[in-house]
Amino acid sequence: MSRFSGVYILIFWCAAASGGLAQTTAPTTAPPSGIEENRRRGSSRLEQFGGGRGDSSAQPVFAKRGALAFKQRLSRDQKKMLAPDAADLNRHAALLRKPNTGLIKLFPDLDCENDARVVRADETCLNQIPTSAFYSFREREHTTDFLADIRLKNDVLVSDGLLMQSILVGLGEMPLENVVPSSEGMKFLTEFKPGETSEQALEQTFRLIKGIEADGYLYRKTLPARENSTYALRVIAYRGKIVQTVRGFPFNMLEGDNRIDVTIAFRLLKKDQATGVYTLLWKELARRDAPKIIFPKRNKRQNIKRTR
Repeated sequence: MSRFSGVYILIFWCAAASGGLAQTTAPTTAPPSGIEENRRRGSSRLEQFGGGRGDSSAQPVFAKRGALAFKQRLSRDQKKMLAPDAADLNRHAALLRKPNTGLIKLFPDLDCENDARVVRADETCLNQIPTSAFYSFREREHTTDFLADIRLKNDVLVSDGLLMQSILVGLGEMPLENVVPSSEGMKFLTEFKPGETSEQALEQTFRLIKGIEADGYLYRKTLPARENSTYALRVIAYRGKIVQTVRGFPFNMLEGDNRIDVTIAFRLLKKDQATGVYTLLWKELARRDAPKIIFPKRNKRQNIKRTR
């Protein structure tokens, strides 16, 4: 279980907790290598929309100041390692001069930051750059894993941030410069209507973990990472609060995070075979105001029964 799974289980509940949703079945075909592990992690994260018991007033100990408390300072050497190569910056200068674009390195997630209670001190993690495997297009920076729009695990791209609905689609060899909201493969992504209630969001999450086929494309939360391939991603970062308390002081875990609905196209330019690091070029296609998730109301009698 990832370090945030318990938080998701405590925070959100809906139809699944009361038997209102049928259990989903496994896909009939085996997923690509590396996806099954991410599916299991994603399955725990879907509980944010109701797979477990609890409510938005759950208060496990976590940190100090919401999203801002998780931002880590990097050393000069770490920043240099995380910066894209000068040759790549020059090669894609025309696109990068446009607003809402970027060129980043995405490092593999080595499980060095997946449990706040455990500090790994082996050589692998001592050399790992904090947050290097997790990126937020909304914030335009590397970030902590539970606020990331995209992360890299076992050569698999994953989008499963906290209180988010996200959809990935592979567009193949389509040049990034040619991708627009009306491009082939974008229809489902642009027309997708996020659930307004936690029950609806949970049902959509179940379907996206399995994968939804539409117009000859597969839409899901995990896809294999491939060099010289173009992808599109839509992230709906629901507005809301996740209240935690530390030493008696409450705080919102999402404070300081830009909660919007954004559509991104990106291309994996290359992979460093020695380190597993991908260079990723991206541009924003659209943004909207994100909806606020609606949770079912609970009366005092329900709360009393659930605590027995």
